[in-house]
Formats: sequence, structure tokens, C-alpha cells
Amino acid sequence: MQIIPAIDIYKKKIVRLLKGNFNKIHYFKKKFKNFLKYFLKNKIKNINLIDLEGALKKKTKNKKLISSIIKKLKKNKINSNIGGGIRKIKTIKYYLNIGANKIILGTAVIKNISFFKKIYYKYKKKIMISLDIKKGHIMLNGWKEKYINLKKFMKKIKFYKNEIIVTNIDKDGTLKGIDLKFNKKILKIIKKNKIIFSGGYLNKNYTKIKNMSKRIKGYIIGKYLYKKIENDF
Repeated sequence: MQIIPAIDIYKKKIVRLLKGNFNKIHYFKKKFKNFLKYFLKNKIKNINLIDLEGALKKKTKNKKLISSIIKKLKKNKINSNIGGGIRKIKTIKYYLNIGANKIILGTAVIKNISFFKKIYYKYKKKIMISLDIKKGHIMLNGWKEKYINLKKFMKKIKFYKNEIIVTNIDKDGTLKGIDLKFNKKILKIIKKNKIIFSGGYLNKNYTKIKNMSKRIKGYIIGKYLYKKIENDF
């Protein structure tokens, strides 16, 4: 199981939210070079780079900054997975062409399955979906809109074979530890795909998560990472 750092971008700044609340944004003072030092020191191979402003406004908003980070990561042989407000094939093509490893799709996929099928069959393993869950339902548009029950959604995407990112919104940004019961429920609902979990990560949870299932491909760290960088870099 790999640990995957997340870098969230909002108004050209690196930020963190608490439980997805845009009224509780913490602007991070350290620069990207501090993140890169952490990645290299800890031999990180994959990071998720999310345009939070793009997710909120339903279109790419921080393209220039994200592009520069993609190029710096590639130069240092670190893969970048890009998400947040990506709703056009030309945007997917652009990010892949400049060196992004994979594209993360959320709201655009969930509300338009035919569009998703088109993207999925065109780019195949370069595409993965991210589902933000609260009380068994998928939340959309920056976690503000309740949409569909997870079980119902999985029936709609039986054709999809790649990994799925699942975020526990109630744990995200809290630093209170992983909800193991939540993860077990998700594994029962998502029965075939590999899963990358997110929300509440603490180092002490690593072994429990790793041993839970071979289908758990990784765990995303956010605020846990930011605290480390604040203290060490």
C-alpha cells in the first residue's frame, strides 16, 4: 500500500480544508519547494494535485500553477495525478501531454455516464474516479451537493475497471484517525476495483489499513503531510 500526498490549490495557493468546508480554509505558508523536499526525502512516487477552486467553479482555474508543478514533479521522477474541475477532453489531453500521469474525475463523471464512457475508453488506464462520501451518499461540486447513493452509482459504472479514490468527508482534515468501519463498508460496496482511501490518516493507522484488504492500493495524506512539512521543512 502506497502513501499518496495531496496538494490542494485554491486561488493560486496551497491550502487545506476542514471536512470539505470552504469557509474553513487554511492557507499554507510554505512553498512548493518544501513539499518537493519532503517527497524526495521520503521517496514518494505519486502525488494527487487538486484544483479546489476548479472543483468549486466547475472549470479549471489554476492551470498555470498546476502545469508548473506537474513539470517540476516529472523532472524529479514523481508521478502527478490531476483533478478538480476537469470537464473537457481538451483539458485532459493538455495535462497528459505536459506530463501528468493520470487524470482524476469526479462530478463530471457522476452526472454524465455517457461522457465518462467516452473518456474512459479513449484514455483507459490514464483515468481514475474520485468519490467523496458522506453518510453513504456521493457529494458533488466541492462537497456541497448531495447526489446519489454509492451502491446505485456502482451499478451504473460496472464497465469501469480502474482504481477508485474514496474520501471520507467526515474525517477529512481532522487528524483524528481513520474510520475503519467506514473503510470496511466501502470494500463491501466496491467489490472489484482497487481503492485509494482518503480522510483522517495518521501514521499509526498504516498497518491496520494495509492488512485490511489487498484491494487497498493506497491512502491519501493531506493535513498530516502539511503538519510534517511545517515542522521539518
